[in-house]
Order: sequence, then C-alpha cells, then structure tokens
Amino acid sequence: MPGILSAPMRKLTFAALSLVALTAPAFAGETYTDTSKKAVVAPERENLVDFDVFGARFFDTDFDNRNASISMTRVGLFGTIKVPLAKPFAFELGLITDYTDYEVRRFSNLLPPLSTIRFVGNYPYTPGGRPLVNPSAFAGRSPIGDVYFLRLEPLLTFDFNRSFGVVLGPTFEFGGASNTNLGDTIRYGGVFAGKYTMADKTAITLGVEVQSRLERSFTVYPFIRIKPGNTPGGMFSFIPKAIDIEARPNGARVIYNVTPQFGVFVAGSYDQREYRLSRRGSVPNGVWRESGLPVSGGVRYNFNKNISVNAFGGVIFAREVEIDDRHGNHVVGRRDVDPSPFAGGDIRVSF
Repeated sequence: MPGILSAPMRKLTFAALSLVALTAPAFAGETYTDTSKKAVVAPERENLVDFDVFGARFFDTDFDNRNASISMTRVGLFGTIKVPLAKPFAFELGLITDYTDYEVRRFSNLLPPLSTIRFVGNYPYTPGGRPLVNPSAFAGRSPIGDVYFLRLEPLLTFDFNRSFGVVLGPTFEFGGASNTNLGDTIRYGGVFAGKYTMADKTAITLGVEVQSRLERSFTVYPFIRIKPGNTPGGMFSFIPKAIDIEARPNGARVIYNVTPQFGVFVAGSYDQREYRLSRRGSVPNGVWRESGLPVSGGVRYNFNKNISVNAFGGVIFAREVEIDDRHGNHVVGRRDVDPSPFAGGDIRVSF
C-alpha cells in the first residue's frame, strides 16, 4: 500500500518538524548554548565607597621624666570614595575626620622654669615681648580639651600606559578647638607621585607630599602606597590566599582570615597632627603639635563581604608633643611621651 504522503511531502514535513524542534527552546524562555565555547565570567565590580566608623580610648600615660600625664578619647570616621572616570583617569577621595577629648594633668610641670619667663604685671611674656600663656597655665590648667580634625585628600591618577602613571592632587587639613576660626586651623599642600603597575596588577606609588604648618613653614613627607596584585605567579603570590593586605587613609592592616567569617590582624601607621588651641584656653590661639607611631593587633568578624566589625588594642610608640603660642614661640618644647596603650573598635562598610 503506497504511503499516505508522497516523497516530496515527507521531505517537507521532516524539515518543518526539525525547525520546530530547534526554535521551541527560545519560545519556552530558554537560550541555546554553544557548549563548544567557554563561558565568560564578568569581573566582580569594585566597591566605590569604603569607610570605617571607629572609637578608641587612649589610656593615661606619663610624659617622659615629667610629673605630667595625658589621656584622650577619640571617635570618628575614615575611608575612601572612588568616582568612575573614563580611562586613563581615576579619581579617589581619601577622608579622615574625628573628634578627640584630651586631658592633660599637671600641665604646669611641662612649662619652662619661672626664672626664664618675663612677667608684665601678672602676665607672662617671652624675652621677645610676645604673649606666652595665660596665667591659668601655671595653675595646671590643660591647654587642650575637645578638638576636631578633618583631612581631605582628593587624588587624580593618570595612566600613560598599563605600567606607568602619575598621582597628583591637593590635600587639606583642619584641626582645632570648636571656638577657633576655621581659617586659623587650615593646613594645605599637595601630592605628586609616580605609579608603577606590574604584570600581576601590583601597583606601587612613590612620591612626596608638601604641606603647610600652623605658624611654621612648609614640610615634606614621603608618599608611599602599595596595592598588592592577585595574579598567580606575581610579586605577592607567595602570600597565602588567607592573608589580605589593606591600605587605608589612616595606615595599613595585614589580616589573616582563619575562616571566611573570622580573622586576626596587625596594623600600623604614622599619625601627625596639629590643632589650633582655644582662644580662651591657657595657651590662647596657640598650636598643639603631636606625632607618633600607633601599632595594634585585633580580631575581625565578617557579617558578609561588605560589612565587618573589628576590636583592637595597641600602643603608640615614639610619641611627641610640642606646644607653641600664637606667634610660633615655644611654650613647651618637644616632649617625649611614654609608650601609650589604647583599645577600641570599628565597623567597616563598603559598597
């Protein structure tokens, strides 16, 4: 019995059924995948905002060979904000801001001997005839109390090619008591540095920062930034994957991740500050200068990849304090402070 469909019709029917079989997945909401090609994984988006909110207590510590001591409590925020720009440009704003409550005990023991100070009536003067301190200083009244600090570091990077670039931008610092004039607290300067990026994406930035000082001339600091790469076989490939290195505006941390949620770390930085003192204080409109090397260790808990909490404790080494009057004359020359213990915590958020 001959077939129901002729040969031409059978060929046409087979072609139609084949077309339906090929197009059915698309109509069903599926996508045809060519398994002969490897899937392309999109790179993870870099966080544009990264900041820490912190608080710390710096315990009472003696000035070296002086019957006087200092303690303070500090709360604040630091971090970075990145603004996407078309290549070869990149922009990043570094920010540090905090509020500190100082307490200096037996301040009069830091002052020069009365025999070296000239008095006009009851008011002390330097040999040059300029005001030195308020008489209340000799009663031990602390020259510093509640002060604020703000540093802004807007930096622009220009890459000449994949390996070489430059980093430059201004810096602004404000520090002083709440009743001081803002214009009397500002320090300004600039950063100029060269950047070298290796094949493994490790970026090394070296240069200088020139910055003004309150009642003094400009000073120059080294500017150093290292961002480790993550390419196998690169400069930092010897570091285990469980170890992270963070470079922040206030220093650096090396973190060992015991588990994805829990880690331990060590941190260090160089902290140099200047504050304009209160016009109603014992050193009216004077300048408090302080520097030191805080070194700490702590533990971290990661809630997820964007939120973590840290608890830390440490010591400030090589701490020094100077106090000048409003004309730049020394009230208290450079005084060493014994190693200063501190403890605190912070919450880190990035997105």
